[in-house]
Amino acid sequence: MNVDPNAASDVIHLDLDEAGRALLADWKYINEQQNAGAWSEHAGAYIAVYDKRVLGHGPNPLKLREEVAAKTGLSPNRIAITYVHPGIES
Repeated sequence: MNVDPNAASDVIHLDLDEAGRALLADWKYINEQQNAGAWSEHAGAYIAVYDKRVLGHGPNPLKLREEVAAKTGLSPNRIAITYVHPGIES
């Protein structure tokens, strides 16, 4: 089957390495947990997520990323940082 790479499509294909797929899985987990109201204790703060675990929280996303990376030895680019909005949780 020949596929025209220039043809319009509603499907987006991402060419991700293992780390990229893991980060994408963490973002999926974050969305699921946010929608379930799982992080009400962190409302109004940022959280750092890696491997479907919250590794830290705080008011400054850049500082949080640096602190979690230093504490864990992870690449800062591998840590998902998101804001927990007040009122999203149940």
